[in-house]
Amino acid sequence: MKEKAPRRVAGYTGCNSVLTAPRGVLGKTAAAAAAGFTPEGAAADPISYAAHPPWMREALAGLDLDRLYADAAAHRAGFAAEQTDKLRAAAAAYDAAAVEAERQAELEREEAAQREAEYQASLAPWRASLAPGDRTACGLVVKVDPPIVQIQYAEVPRWVRIDQIVPAGTFEGDPDVTKGIRYCARL
Repeated sequence: MKEKAPRRVAGYTGCNSVLTAPRGVLGKTAAAAAAGFTPEGAAADPISYAAHPPWMREALAGLDLDRLYADAAAHRAGFAAEQTDKLRAAAAAYDAAAVEAERQAELEREEAAQREAEYQASLAPWRASLAPGDRTACGLVVKVDPPIVQIQYAEVPRWVRIDQIVPAGTFEGDPDVTKGIRYCARL
């Protein structure tokens, strides 16, 4: 095979392969015809040329360029379809994960509501039997007048709804030592 010159010197195009000819040889001018290239199917595709130099003929021998192009186009279409299928599958998996996460969050909310209802139900007997002098998490009960109760806070007595108070020791053992203070402050 002919020794290759550097691409820039030989005048090759930027998109090169072994089958690419120098730009000066594949022109549409009389110089191209003089170099041994003749237009082939000029009416259908004015850029197509029949290759006459031996090195080009040797490179193209046995190749069905139309078949190669068709195979490449089919592969490209198959690849695009495959990528589309993968994207659709990924989107479906993402949607399924989002639905599952929402279902799990809803289940956790329902369980938390159930636990809160059970906790409030367990406090009902204690709240029904409140009397002056009983201790709550926020202070000492001064007066009971259902549905409210007066509790002696650190500074002054405050009236609070009975359904908002909790027994003394409710927040003991909690790693957040300010939880009880914050609870009482918001009442």
